[in-house]
Amino acid sequence: MKIMGLGLPELITLAPFIAVIVAYFMVISRLISAAKMKGHFTDKGTGALWFIGIFASPIALGLYTASLPNLKAQFVVPAPASPHEELPTV
Repeated sequence: MKIMGLGLPELITLAPFIAVIVAYFMVISRLISAAKMKGHFTDKGTGALWFIGIFASPIALGLYTASLPNLKAQFVVPAPASPHEELPTV
């Protein structure tokens, strides 16, 4: 049985390579979304991250994303403590 000129052995050999390529781009996409969740690249394009992910490696992109500071946590102001949570003066 031939599909597009490829037999079953060729398809079995080709399937893992296609799966690796799909996984490669899925990892890059997930790392870019992690950078966005940290508060970076929200209004700008993510072309530089795609470039790093494709031409360097997703590992380099992961290291870059992990090293980014969390901007969303910096702008969170803690709620003032309620009087019931404070210790009484002695």
